[in-house]
Amino acid sequence: QSPTKDDFMSRINAQPDDEVKVIVSRLLQEEDILRRDQTEMTTNMGDKEMMILLQQRKIAALDDANNRLIHELSKLGEKVGHRNNKKTIQETPKTVDELLDSFNDTRV
Repeated sequence: QSPTKDDFMSRINAQPDDEVKVIVSRLLQEEDILRRDQTEMTTNMGDKEMMILLQQRKIAALDDANNRLIHELSKLGEKVGHRNNKKTIQETPKTVDELLDSFNDTRV
């Protein structure tokens, strides 16, 4: 059977005042420590969530920039390919170096 509030209060009343003051003081200190820890954890979680949000925004911006670059490169490749098709049929460049070399071979 767990102790009731009345049991707890009767034990406190039975102890000398100095002991009660020490116990209450210690309980208040522990409560203060727990509150500070809780505040710190809440702040840290807020900082982490903000960092995640900022990283998600950066990733989205990089994805948009990447898509624009891919689109522009494909347009440029079509332009270069169209000009090259008039001369000779060329293979699509497989690497960046081949693509850059193809630009040197044609006027844009």
